[in-house]
Amino acid sequence: MDETSIQHSIASSIARELSRRGETAAIAETSAGGLIAASLIGIPGASAWFVGGVIPYAADMRLEWLGLGEVAPGAVSDEMAKALAEAVRTRTGATWGVGETGIAGPQVGRRSRKPTGLGFVAVAGPTGTFTNEVTSHEVERHKNQVAFATAALTLFYTCVIQASSL
Repeated sequence: MDETSIQHSIASSIARELSRRGETAAIAETSAGGLIAASLIGIPGASAWFVGGVIPYAADMRLEWLGLGEVAPGAVSDEMAKALAEAVRTRTGATWGVGETGIAGPQVGRRSRKPTGLGFVAVAGPTGTFTNEVTSHEVERHKNQVAFATAALTLFYTCVIQASSL
């Protein structure tokens, strides 16, 4: 099964759970560039549970759209993913917020010393905020973006399922 099929399968499972429970989701993703949102809104009926998403790629957009200033230890960090998830959830009023940040690559022209393929995802919801580090060993930018999106969807699904058992 390829990554697109995996993402579609996870997104379908998320959609089913959110629809069944009357919950909503919003996304704030940076380096995945819309792949997380595209996976979710590619599911028929998404308008019932998908509130919206933002791609605050630049620091000024994170500040303007989500009210986020600089977060230590930087834009690509566990803390930033958490801040993105919580801010998009708060700003939209969604039940769930998903945040993603990473370094898709290539290394050329970047200021950061963090390695290409490093990413962080977070999910904020009624049971708290959960984060996960993603390490993709790919050199190709798009493969890292897909890895970050898949990791975000997987964490989202895990959080939704765990919340249903409480």
